[in-house]
Amino acid sequence: MGDYYTSLACVANIDLSLKSLYWKLPSYYVTLFYYLGFSYMMLKRYDDCIRTLSQMLIFLTKQRSYLVSQSYQQGAITKLTEKMYQLLIICHAITKIRLDESIIQTIKEQYSNRFYQLQSDNEDAFKDAFLKACPKFIDPACTIAKYGMDDSRSLDDHEDDIDITGNATNEPVQRQIDLFLIEVANQRKVDEICSFAKLYHNINMEKLAALMKLGDDMELVRSYILFVKQLTRQFVNNSTLGNPDALPSTGERDVDLYIENDVLHIKSRRNEKTYADYFTQQINKCKQTLRTLQSKREENLQEALR
Repeated sequence: MGDYYTSLACVANIDLSLKSLYWKLPSYYVTLFYYLGFSYMMLKRYDDCIRTLSQMLIFLTKQRSYLVSQSYQQGAITKLTEKMYQLLIICHAITKIRLDESIIQTIKEQYSNRFYQLQSDNEDAFKDAFLKACPKFIDPACTIAKYGMDDSRSLDDHEDDIDITGNATNEPVQRQIDLFLIEVANQRKVDEICSFAKLYHNINMEKLAALMKLGDDMELVRSYILFVKQLTRQFVNNSTLGNPDALPSTGERDVDLYIENDVLHIKSRRNEKTYADYFTQQINKCKQTLRTLQSKREENLQEALR
């Protein structure tokens, strides 16, 4: 029905971190995580969507042999797994949030066509991906109200109600598609401004307007920047429960923007990788291994002398 907030509220008291329950009811938990992920995506909570779906997909990858033995559940689990990968690809294409390496590898091996299709601005590609990944929607209003009880026309007479998949258009589905495509278009505006912002540490508003081909309307440029700021903030659930009431958090964009005296200032959020701790840890492990080998060598020499 499209009431995603209520969907999250219904499962708010379920602890999603209990892995033991996955073994007892795998198909139930796969279904639960799929609907959770879809609800998060439609609520623009992409961090939560990616985290939730990644958690389940990594579990499915590691326990594939066990799930194959559950033959009566395998078909349903496989279909939902494919849909979850489609949702992850959509969220990654919209927000560029990093995915787990194992998931990225699986996507490039099995869903490479979809992955690269969504890197472009093709609206039809996003629409097709949404139709492949979305659940079935129901309309609380009776369909008779649309065509009338005496409507005896065949499906061919309703050719205007046929979607790109060849199925009769479901009005609730079309409504969700329209909302989804609006969000995709909005996120593309975020990418446009962020692409210019990455080139400068600060830039005059007039120059930015010229780059964006917006003329001399400074207020329009300012509204675009505030719009981007709003889109890069999203609610994030930091608990293991599916709580719909979560704290607002900034998105994982590489830059932060603020305006001062008609100058846009860009602050980088990207943290450079440091390898010193990693190498120090490995050196200590090597030293410990060397000491262990030397002690064993001395013990063997003492036993040989005896």
